[in-house]
Amino acid sequence: MKRSHALLSLLVFGVILGCRPGVKMTRTHRTLIAAWSVPSPYVLYQDSLVTIRFDTTHAFRAMQVILDDTSEGASGLKQRYRPQLDSARAAIRKGAKAWALSDQYVFDHLLRTTAFWAVNRRTDERLPRLDIEDYEEHCGSLCGHGERRFRLPDGTTFLRLLLWVS
Repeated sequence: MKRSHALLSLLVFGVILGCRPGVKMTRTHRTLIAAWSVPSPYVLYQDSLVTIRFDTTHAFRAMQVILDDTSEGASGLKQRYRPQLDSARAAIRKGAKAWALSDQYVFDHLLRTTAFWAVNRRTDERLPRLDIEDYEEHCGSLCGHGERRFRLPDGTTFLRLLLWVS
């Protein structure tokens, strides 16, 4: 009786803390170093906490690689990338100094593959780095979710992307 009471207490304590029995959580952290500057024109991501600029040469090249991919799995990605790339190229051709990304998943790809410059919008300070955490929670063979969390150097999360749900 005493042993079952102790086990039940541990189980309740785990549920209160968010650690459900049988749930496996994994976290992978990466730090991305920001460039000192990005020349104009640039591709822009902006929210209430951060402004991030990408060099158009590298950003356009990274997006074009996705569009040139002939594998079967790339067709869904092309629907995301084509309007972003076409709109950005048209705006830059017309003389725009910047073009704002509207797709957060394209932003995710650019941040992980191209040079960027970032500034904290609350303090107007240049950010030397950004942190990314890949978080996965598995609660069974067909149960769980995964997301990517983007953070400022002070730990503030500025974007969460849902990567999968099962």
